[in-house]
Amino acid sequence: DPRPEEELYDLKNDPNELTNLVHERAYQGVRKKLSDILARWMKDTNDPLLKGPISLSEWVK
Repeated sequence: DPRPEEELYDLKNDPNELTNLVHERAYQGVRKKLSDILARWMKDTNDPLLKGPISLSEWVK
């Protein structure tokens, strides 16, 4: 199975990452905060994914 687009785990209570909490209402604040941090980092570092998908051949030399 392909991995979901977003994943969020409680590593203290679920160290094996078995329960994806990304859609749980109680975790939406955490999800939003982490998403904002990632978006800011991607912008600040000019992440190539902001321009679209990257093929594997672009990374494998």
